[in-house]
Amino acid sequence: MNMAPCAYESSYFPVFPVPSNLKRLWLKEPSFAKACPPLGHLGVPMTNSTLLPLFRQQPPHLPPRTQYLSIDNLDGLPRLAAFQTALPYLSLYRRFGYLHARLLVDLQHQIRELENRLLKFDKYDVGQDGNRLRIQCSMKDIEDSEEEHGFGIEINRRQCLKELQDRLSEYDDLLIKTNTLASFNRPSAYGYASVRNWINDNRPLRGLGRDFIEWKEDLVTLGQPCEWALLDKLLMMLLPKIERWPIIESIFRPRDLRRKTADPRVHLYCPARVEFVASILLTLLICILLIIPVLVLFHLNAANRTNAVRDSVIVLSVFVFVFVVAMSWFTKARRSDVFAASAAYTAVLVVFISSFLETKAN
Repeated sequence: MNMAPCAYESSYFPVFPVPSNLKRLWLKEPSFAKACPPLGHLGVPMTNSTLLPLFRQQPPHLPPRTQYLSIDNLDGLPRLAAFQTALPYLSLYRRFGYLHARLLVDLQHQIRELENRLLKFDKYDVGQDGNRLRIQCSMKDIEDSEEEHGFGIEINRRQCLKELQDRLSEYDDLLIKTNTLASFNRPSAYGYASVRNWINDNRPLRGLGRDFIEWKEDLVTLGQPCEWALLDKLLMMLLPKIERWPIIESIFRPRDLRRKTADPRVHLYCPARVEFVASILLTLLICILLIIPVLVLFHLNAANRTNAVRDSVIVLSVFVFVFVVAMSWFTKARRSDVFAASAAYTAVLVVFISSFLETKAN
């Protein structure tokens, strides 16, 4: 039976091959109760080129329903899990670094003991002329080891190598996994504070597991940490105070986030929209820092003041300092980026001052 797509997404209805002389034949009523007649009853050769749909009319398209998990309807571990999956930077978990290191140290010690035992076997066979062939041929060593096992000797080189292989396999797997965990992102200060405050207010856990949030140095996050700059943090501090405005709530709190909890103490904001608005504000700030000094310098040089050059240098120094502070505090730029942007900003203002002085001299 072939399958053909219908109006529902990811749904299919069956179709049957029909003879070429009946290609215009359609079923009158789309019924699940009435079965199609067997193809052998048609009595004519069948071709796979023509297909007969089982339904005359395709069902209407149904819009997909968005599923969400409400934090308020859960308790205990399920509630904590729902809160941590609400936003990526809230997914904080322990990597148990001490336990991984403890297991690695123990396996390392066992492997070292086996290594020392293997060296003793090799050293003994080198000193014995009759056993020198055992370290030169693996098959000879295997045969002699089987004979030794028949005489009741339980520990030999083959046994040591087998145990060493198992321990090394465990050690390598654990070492790779520990390295992978160590490369995970550390939680941001904002994400850690959010999860800790929520746990302290709601107390969803009991027993020893409730203090996992206190192991700050041992926590990792599965999502990208929200390493926001000062402008983003100021915006996040301002949003809880103005989120009652409908336009603010519609921008920063989509309906999917509002459905997850109705707790007035929990403020879930879309990180992408926060960063987008912060980028717009930062762009406006940079434009202001470019336009205002140009207007001030134009006013100073157009007034034909005697100390216009000195005043222009003072204005340039002040605005370059403000620009550097704004770049360092309000952005996540690296030091090299701040230095390059400051040099370009200073060059623009210097060129502007030089053009005014040249025009005045002419």
